[in-house]
Amino acid sequence: MTKEGLSVRGKLLPAGTKTAKDVDALVSYVDVWRWDIVMYMKNLTVKFHDADTGDLLAIGEWSDSAFHGFRDAKLVMEGVVAEVLAKVRASAKPEK
Repeated sequence: MTKEGLSVRGKLLPAGTKTAKDVDALVSYVDVWRWDIVMYMKNLTVKFHDADTGDLLAIGEWSDSAFHGFRDAKLVMEGVVAEVLAKVRASAKPEK
């Protein structure tokens, strides 16, 4: 997220928390890993929630195929985060 220009706080909140003070958004993710000679990421879901209201701002999902390719999890995460932030930024632009 810092690569996308966001300030990040490393504070862990209880699971299911949808609102918080002093931040603009809460980000959660679920990653599913499998074993096939080595560990590989099978699925990834990233959610951004408005920290004031708890409303879901955007969601990004990625899933590898049955014939997975041992993709770099860091690159997958960066891609999904960029996709989700593009959705958030597009929805935040004022209408003309």
